[in-house]
Amino acid sequence: MPISDEVYFESIKNVFPMLPSLFSADVAMGLTDKEKLVAIVPARTFRLAIKEDQLLSEGSPPDTAMKTREKQVNRIPKDVYGFPIISYALPVINEHTGNVLGTILLGVSQEKEQNLKQMSDSLQTFAEELADSTGELAGSSQALASNSQEVSLVVKSAQDRIRKTDEILQYIKSVAETSNLLGLNAAIEAARAGEHGRGFMVVAEEIRKLAQNSKASAAEITNTLTMIREDIDNIISSVEDFAAISEEQAAQTEQIAASGRKLADLSDQLKDVAEKLM
Repeated sequence: MPISDEVYFESIKNVFPMLPSLFSADVAMGLTDKEKLVAIVPARTFRLAIKEDQLLSEGSPPDTAMKTREKQVNRIPKDVYGFPIISYALPVINEHTGNVLGTILLGVSQEKEQNLKQMSDSLQTFAEELADSTGELAGSSQALASNSQEVSLVVKSAQDRIRKTDEILQYIKSVAETSNLLGLNAAIEAARAGEHGRGFMVVAEEIRKLAQNSKASAAEITNTLTMIREDIDNIISSVEDFAAISEEQAAQTEQIAASGRKLADLSDQLKDVAEKLM
């Protein structure tokens, strides 16, 4: 059985006060007939510039909705109420008669969506800064690890050269011992020669002194090189430990950088969702 326009509109008017409870956001609602506002349910946090019995003006959203028989959507910027609001004007059409009877007006607060967008913007900025900082730190850590390896190679090269120097000193020491022995034998032979071997005795004595001094110098250099070698061994151990720590730090920093990039991607997605809600 067809429902008359009067009964249809009255049914909507009866359920109209309960409609705001269907929304999770704070909303303001109004019901108009074809000429004026007949009912209003105010929002909790804002007031629309409408009142009951207010006549509809030409070209207003409800007037346009009734003429076009289509929903009208308008956005009220945040500087009006402190947060953005989306307003809707939906034509009320009796599906039995096809007549336009009025409109339902709806103002929806976008405060939560605005807060979400602001938080997503802040999160995105933080994520980008974190990704940049950790990326730079990862690069520095890798460079530090590489430099540590280079230092370790240089120190090991110095260690090899000291080892070769030690071999040369051992040879000098051996030559000095041989020279000392030759000088001693020469002194003995000079003594046997008596007066004729006196000049040879002086030369033999000088050879022995030179050999003894060479041996003493070689021993002193050997002791010094031994201490240097011990110091280099300690340096190598420290550098190797430092290189291992640097490599581990570089790996961990790269993981943090990857997490920062992932956080930036997630914040981009969150920002897109917030903008779509707006």
